[in-house]
Amino acid sequence: MSPKIAFGRPDEQEAFVESHRLFFERFLNLQAALNIAFRREETTSGLADMVVFFLGRLCVEDFTEILLLCGNGYGMEAMKLLRGMYVTGGDRALPGCTS
Repeated sequence: MSPKIAFGRPDEQEAFVESHRLFFERFLNLQAALNIAFRREETTSGLADMVVFFLGRLCVEDFTEILLLCGNGYGMEAMKLLRGMYVTGGDRALPGCTS
């Protein structure tokens, strides 16, 4: 019999969910919107559409990782990812902006 292995910090997860209850009450709406936007067949008409789609998808993945880190008490590590998410989704999406 293999040992029971758990990942994460249950005490931090519980505190995070409790302190952000409103977010989690509405999280299913966010998840549904993300599924509509990003879990679909590729229907882009050109390179620019593909770039925008995949930059958006990277932001979704970054957000998920940030949520995982915050939910386990690793807020400072989440801030490091947040900076990269801003660069990917905000700064680079604006014409004429450079990092």
